[in-house]
Amino acid sequence: TRIEYLHSRGIIHRDVKPGNFVVGDHGNEKKLYIVDFGVSKRYASRTGEHIRFAKGKCMIGTARFSSIGNHLGIEQSRRDDLESLGYSLVYFAKGTLPWIGIPCKSKADKYSTLLEIKRASLSAILCEGLPQEFQQYFDYVRSLEFEQIPDYGFLRKLFRQIMFQNRY
Repeated sequence: TRIEYLHSRGIIHRDVKPGNFVVGDHGNEKKLYIVDFGVSKRYASRTGEHIRFAKGKCMIGTARFSSIGNHLGIEQSRRDDLESLGYSLVYFAKGTLPWIGIPCKSKADKYSTLLEIKRASLSAILCEGLPQEFQQYFDYVRSLEFEQIPDYGFLRKLFRQIMFQNRY
C-alpha cells in the first residue's frame, strides 16, 4: 500500500530496497514507512501524463535490488519499483539473493554479472522454496508494460493468501 500510495501521487521511488523501509516506534509499531527519496522522480505530470519510454539511461538506485530494465538503461516506471520490492521480499524471506556474494573485479563487472544472473533467474528459480505466490508476483510484475497501471490489489492479495494460509 505504501508503494501504491507513492505511485498514486505520480512518483516512483527508484531505490526500493530493505534499508529504505522502516517500522514506526512509540505507538506506531504497526506502521511501515518508506524513506530516502533522494533519487525519486515524477513518472506522471500533475495532469496525469506519463513520462516517455526511453533507453540509454544511467542505472539509478542500488544494483542489488534494481530491476532488470534499470540495469539495461531503460527509463524506470512503476513496474521497476515493484520488481525491486519483489527482490526485497525474497531477500526478507530467504536472507539472500542468488547474486549476493558473487566476486567481481570492478563496478562494471559487478553490474553486468548482476544483470546476467537476474536475467537467468526465472521466477521459479528465484522463488524456489518460497510459496508459489512469490513466483506469481514476479511473473505478473515482469509482464507489466512501461505505462501500465499495476493491479496493486492483486499483488496484495497474493501475500495476504500466504498470511492467511500460515495464520500469521
